[in-house]
Amino acid sequence: MSGKADGRTQFDLLEKRFVFIVSRIFFWILCGVASLALVAAIVLLIVNLVPAVKQKVATPRTPADVSVSLADVEQELAPAPPPEDRTTRANRTESTESSPKSAETPRAAAPGDTIDPVLRAKIDTLRALFPADKYSWESVYGKRPARTDYWGRVLEYQSYLVKRGLEYTLGVMLSLYKETPARVKVVEEATAVVAKFDVEKRGEAFQAYAGMRYERETDRQREINALESEHANKQAAAEMRFATEKARKARGAIDALRYAGAAFTGIALVGLFLCFLAIERNTRMLQAILERESAT
Repeated sequence: MSGKADGRTQFDLLEKRFVFIVSRIFFWILCGVASLALVAAIVLLIVNLVPAVKQKVATPRTPADVSVSLADVEQELAPAPPPEDRTTRANRTESTESSPKSAETPRAAAPGDTIDPVLRAKIDTLRALFPADKYSWESVYGKRPARTDYWGRVLEYQSYLVKRGLEYTLGVMLSLYKETPARVKVVEEATAVVAKFDVEKRGEAFQAYAGMRYERETDRQREINALESEHANKQAAAEMRFATEKARKARGAIDALRYAGAAFTGIALVGLFLCFLAIERNTRMLQAILERESAT
């Protein structure tokens, strides 16, 4: 009996000096690591719970409105230009008049005209500067067969321009300002510039004015389109970065919850294991006490 008691005593000493010491050190190490992981997970969770901020893209400034002054027209009509300038101007005027083939041609007094009354009144004021005996305001249109049947009968006619009037030049110029209040301003400016010239030169002055304004407004709208395209690309890039950052934060929050759960579970498992060892040791101690009492 004493030998059995001595063996148990030696096991208890081994358990006290080695098993419990190592278990306690192992427990505190795991608790420390788990606590650090828990703190890191909480910090990570807080950081990822902060909502992503969408980057603001500054709206580009719209280029200033173009204008054609009396001095510009006078310079355009200046006599004796160099040959290369004359050719350049002729090519530019030709391209200005012929490029927009579907250009709008407003007619001041045409029946059933849907032009805004204010714009129509401004066009009438401009038209009054060109006497009918010297200038042709309205364009002359003709009709030609567009589609015929098997026997050659005309089923559909197509209208075409026979003679260009000043309204055609005005329509080409206003085609760049569809459905905008700028149309009235353009007609007012053209009227003010053309009125400064003699009647004999007004047709040429109007053509020069329309050509310069069309060219400048085309360059302006080309610049606007480039700015809008660049702004749209920046806006799309900002949206993509925002979506990526939002998805990253969502994944980070989920990972933080997983890390916190793993750290808490680790601490709980180690604590339960040590509780199991303590219960087992206390059970053996109680059993030894009962055996000694029963022996006596």
